[in-house]
Amino acid sequence: MENKYYDYLKPQLPGQSFSDMVNQQLQIVQQQQQQRLAQDMMVEREQRKILDAQQKELLGFDPSNFSDIDKQVFAGKKEWLAQRINGFYYTGANRSQFVEDVNSLKSLYEGLENHYKNTKTERENLEGYISGTKQWTDKTMQLGDTKESLDYKVAQWNTSGVDPESIEFDPATGDAYGYYTDINGMRMQDDNGADMFGLVSEAPTRGSKEYFSPTVSPYQNLLPGAFSKGYSAGATRLKNNQNLTYDQKLAELREWVTFDAMNNPSVVATARSQFAQNYGEDVFESYLATDQQKGAGQEGYIPIDMREYIDETMRFLEGNLMEQPSKKEETGPSVFPSSAEFKIDDFVKPGSGFVGPILPESEGEGEDDKFGSGISSLMVPRSGVGKSTLMVESSYIPQSSNDPRAREVSDQYKVLGVAVDESGSNNLFVRAEMYVEEDIDALDPAYAATLQGYDINADGKTTNVKKVVNIVVPAITAEGQTNNEYISILAQIGFSAGVKDGERKEAIQKGLEVLKMFNDSEAQIFASQPTP
Repeated sequence: MENKYYDYLKPQLPGQSFSDMVNQQLQIVQQQQQQRLAQDMMVEREQRKILDAQQKELLGFDPSNFSDIDKQVFAGKKEWLAQRINGFYYTGANRSQFVEDVNSLKSLYEGLENHYKNTKTERENLEGYISGTKQWTDKTMQLGDTKESLDYKVAQWNTSGVDPESIEFDPATGDAYGYYTDINGMRMQDDNGADMFGLVSEAPTRGSKEYFSPTVSPYQNLLPGAFSKGYSAGATRLKNNQNLTYDQKLAELREWVTFDAMNNPSVVATARSQFAQNYGEDVFESYLATDQQKGAGQEGYIPIDMREYIDETMRFLEGNLMEQPSKKEETGPSVFPSSAEFKIDDFVKPGSGFVGPILPESEGEGEDDKFGSGISSLMVPRSGVGKSTLMVESSYIPQSSNDPRAREVSDQYKVLGVAVDESGSNNLFVRAEMYVEEDIDALDPAYAATLQGYDINADGKTTNVKKVVNIVVPAITAEGQTNNEYISILAQIGFSAGVKDGERKEAIQKGLEVLKMFNDSEAQIFASQPTP
């Protein structure tokens, strides 16, 4: 394939399009529907309480913790005991049996109640997930249950694991018998293939937590960029193993990735769904089948959709195995694991720090040509633990007195975060820490009070303050010259990523490559976030 494996997932410049408005309205509708569902379920619970109270009056016992079948079972046993009492059964030689039968009734009550107690937590959790009152936190499996599936599960639970049509009472004991069923109402069979029959109170599925087990399926959005993040520690351990060559380390890491990927339901589901989108819904099955035929009989055969997924994952991990670069030898890229929040509004709102000759949405008409397109997060450029150490010499010439950098007084600034957009000009979006001249009156009074005389300019009205400014650094200055700041940022990233000292052109290209790969990785991470 000519295009990147997940190229279509690259984020676009935030904007209020018609589709955005439609999606917002859909989200509002969904929220309203969930709120109504939560209210309806609360009403149902209150109605059950009222019904239980009425049945308690009618039946002579508290049925609130009983299933529909268990109400019948206990009521039948209670009626059997009442008939014996009214028939003067417990006289003479049968007097001692009265206590036994009463205790049997009490034991039956407790036993039947366990069907509720054992499943109470699971039922409440499932009701909470469906109504939205309880958060679904599983990051690998998505919830498939609805109010309809909950009602079905409640109906099955109400059977207490027996076929309701088969229940019959033993006139000698008052006990209920019936054919046993699984949690889906299908009759269970013994080793001989015969339907299982026995006491209702001893049904095998009675009290099973599986009645209210969530219906789940793997998320289909665990993309390689997100999946690869779990191997940073393992890659570091391999990198530090001096007994292995780079190729050996790479092979071992690939074995780890392959094993985990093949045994991760979300990965398998994602690989298949993305393969279908990449190759076409109508033909991807034939591609899979053809590949399987070619690989039939091969030891360790991996389907083509999984191979492409694993290849993409390794693309993000190969550099992690290389040693930190030195000035004299090219060893490979360092890791840039950190990211910072990116908001396009921070760079385009008046006074936010937007600079340069470029205006938002001034380039091109396509989605991929927009100002700020392709950026999900800012990369924090650092080669180790701690904050960014990338310093850039200031060469920018302010365009006017309203330019946010017009008051810049430092000869260099620190790059706290940086990203490249996918416009035709590859603009750099930079969160810069620099010193700017501020009016004393504009400062926080408490801070201003701490300033000493040498901190204040001669006129006594201004001082230099370290400030974070969001700026856009284009490749070409307003004067049409190569932007030294732009080149410096890319080159420093490139050198940190393994380019040999002195090869400045290669370093600039490498720096741009690192930033674009970061965009791709972050896009996949954002796309891999579970949906509630």
